[in-house]
Amino acid sequence: MTRRRLNVVRSLAPAQPAVARGLHGLGTGPDGKCDMAVRTRAPCCSATIRQPADEVAGRPSSRMERRDVQLRGARAGVDLRELHEWRDRGIRSVQAVGVRSGPDDHPRRIGFLGQRVYRPLNTCVAEDGKIWSVGPAGWGTTGGGVAYADPVALRTEATALPEAPHDVVPLSGNRLLVCSGSLLRWWDGTGNRELAQAAPPFPLVSATLIDKGPPGRVLLAGGQELAVGCADEAGRIAIQARYPSPVPCARALVWNGRAVVGGASGFAVVDLRTGAARPFCHAPLGHRWAYTIAADAVFFHSGTHLMTAAIPK
Repeated sequence: MTRRRLNVVRSLAPAQPAVARGLHGLGTGPDGKCDMAVRTRAPCCSATIRQPADEVAGRPSSRMERRDVQLRGARAGVDLRELHEWRDRGIRSVQAVGVRSGPDDHPRRIGFLGQRVYRPLNTCVAEDGKIWSVGPAGWGTTGGGVAYADPVALRTEATALPEAPHDVVPLSGNRLLVCSGSLLRWWDGTGNRELAQAAPPFPLVSATLIDKGPPGRVLLAGGQELAVGCADEAGRIAIQARYPSPVPCARALVWNGRAVVGGASGFAVVDLRTGAARPFCHAPLGHRWAYTIAADAVFFHSGTHLMTAAIPK
């Protein structure tokens, strides 16, 4: 047997792409505080930052150093590139999701939704307390699914769907409305089964609850159109009003009886009774999931900053 020795004459170490540190999602908790899901320096590491909305909005308390908040007239921005430094400043809590699992820990791990909802896009809480999520399946898998996590029993279960839903809306009677671009599914949250399905009035980009009722009403949004619909009867959306969207819509939320529409051209409010519209912010929404409403203002991701703008009265 002949042995040959490999002589390394040159070694290459090409620069690796930087790990993106972006804001992946925004929400408002029942206590009125802003929740932010953030990717930090570590790959695939999520974190949750909870703090009062007025601190995020640019009125820092002693827990936030002023250099992290940049006032910009009616808006304020928090530089997401500095989020990794907040760990040492004691702003409420910044903890890696899944690191702790005690009953009093925040955030607390309650389970894995599985490959069928590997990238949950939207989450809601049903009447029985289960947390439901929808989204596309894992990489290399087509379709998506709907899944729940029971925070009491610590049980999760997922159901595969041929499409990838982008929103889930809680309805009365422990039911859900699972929404994708071209299909609405009514879902039984108790038996974890489909009740009925119907086509939306137009291709959807967003769906959210107006009120559970009865009658339960939902706000459906397309790229250029909004609709108020009653979803009480499984398999049927009774459209009560339709209005043009004043800005190209990526996501529409509801605030004080008005739709707050966000997209690449900025934000606008639409009165759901009259259709009267008013644009109020021209900063673009970075992506649809990093957008919430708290303290009478929109909080959203735009570029590398968390921005906020007051909603006009």
